[in-house]
Amino acid sequence: MIVTILSGSSSFHGVEYNQRKVSSGDAAVMEMQNMGWVENTDATTVDIVNYFKDYSSRNPNVKKAQFHIAVSCQGKEMTHEELLEFGKEYLKEMGYGEDGQPFMAYAHYDTDNNHVHIITSRVAPDGHKIDHNHERIRSQQVIEKLEKRDVALQIEKDLKKAFEYTFSSATEFSAIMGSMGYKAFRNKDKREYSFKKGSSQWKTPSIDSIEARCGRANSDPKERRRLRAMLFKYRDISSDKEELRSTLHKKLGIDIQFFGKEESPYGYILIDHKNKKVFKGSSIMKLPDLLQFKTPEQHLETVDGFIDRVVTANPDMTTRELNSKLRKYGVVVRKGKIHARKVERELKPFVKSVLKQNDKISYVCEFKPATAVEVEALARVFKVDKERIPLCAAGKNGFIKDRFEYIEEVACGSDAHNIKMNVKNAGAYIYRNGSEYVIVDFLNKKTVVLDRDNQSHRRLAGHLDNINSNERKQNPIQQERQDNGRSMPDKVHVEKPKRGDNREWEIDKNLGMDEVDNGRSIRVD
Repeated sequence: MIVTILSGSSSFHGVEYNQRKVSSGDAAVMEMQNMGWVENTDATTVDIVNYFKDYSSRNPNVKKAQFHIAVSCQGKEMTHEELLEFGKEYLKEMGYGEDGQPFMAYAHYDTDNNHVHIITSRVAPDGHKIDHNHERIRSQQVIEKLEKRDVALQIEKDLKKAFEYTFSSATEFSAIMGSMGYKAFRNKDKREYSFKKGSSQWKTPSIDSIEARCGRANSDPKERRRLRAMLFKYRDISSDKEELRSTLHKKLGIDIQFFGKEESPYGYILIDHKNKKVFKGSSIMKLPDLLQFKTPEQHLETVDGFIDRVVTANPDMTTRELNSKLRKYGVVVRKGKIHARKVERELKPFVKSVLKQNDKISYVCEFKPATAVEVEALARVFKVDKERIPLCAAGKNGFIKDRFEYIEEVACGSDAHNIKMNVKNAGAYIYRNGSEYVIVDFLNKKTVVLDRDNQSHRRLAGHLDNINSNERKQNPIQQERQDNGRSMPDKVHVEKPKRGDNREWEIDKNLGMDEVDNGRSIRVD
């Protein structure tokens, strides 16, 4: 078990990092607690960040209020749910467990090691700063304490659970314990097992007492055929026996315990946890057949065909939705390519085109336009079919006042020659349709139609009217064509700000989130 404490931040940029992973399909929100109104809305990244900032403002002396941890294990030895429970206990022990303490938890799927990220605030609900003295030392002590806690009680609980299964030999019983994370050792007299988990080793009842509870081997032909079909199915989408084992456990609650050397096993046992039954592997599928895995190229061919079928059947599917389905294949689609097992392949042109348009539509819908002219503006900006952009109820958009005032100051301080670039640098876009103007705010995914009856809008609308009036005088023929609808409405074009211009999602200059997730730099600090 590894817990990495990531760097603090005043802007809670750990939220942006995790939300970006969610958007790409590499992570998912597992849980949010004590997050107030954010829990009951389709909250954006900005909404979550603002909530954490507002909560932390109860102690203005805490400059870097973000407390961000990554909890990981070796491979798939713990599920994301188990890691989250461990993370919660860890937070309590470290002082972050008071009632009302907000946190966000994310499961990450982009590496071979299961891991979760948890973000909270270093400010307690009553406003005091949570103790951070000797944090590295205390963190390690907490991890050791949690790992050793209630070991004796746990082994008794697991033994009782194992005896509830139907098994036909002491070997099958040891396989059940192995599926729970224990390693089995026969004592010298070979009439007693010891089961080891972590640093703790415990003796079990004698082999005689285990054998006394043995029943007949499971021989139902219908059940064996079902299991055989499942093995064929998941073998063909797995690269090796470890991936097969992980997939069966996650999808079906079935564990495989191999016997012999890691690189050359001589047998295996299946444990069906759902039905609490154990099967001798050779009665289901011969071991050589089970280990006939596809090459990476063959695997990609299978995945490519699957993608074709899925996208054809679901023409509105986004890349994020596709990746959620591809996760079981150990595959991800990024930037028009299929990535799997260190090989990649270009998506077919029609699939790439469909996903690109659907991703745009999905992104545009996050702006929640409330009027037809807002839809028109977004369709022009992102070059998408306006018929696919739904209208939202009025008032859902909620353009941020401070943000509008900032854009207004930038625009009103500009003339016709520099307004495009200045507004672009402010992360916004101004669209004109006849006498109406729409402000598109890329940073907060908001739109607003300027209302000349609204005092806060009047100044900006008047400034834009003056600019367009001057352009009309300078080029009346072109302006007449635009007003008559024979060319695109005049607009101030602004591209979306590039992420490369602001790298604040890189949490730590020395230790980035991706390094933690990939296991390249494991530490507790």
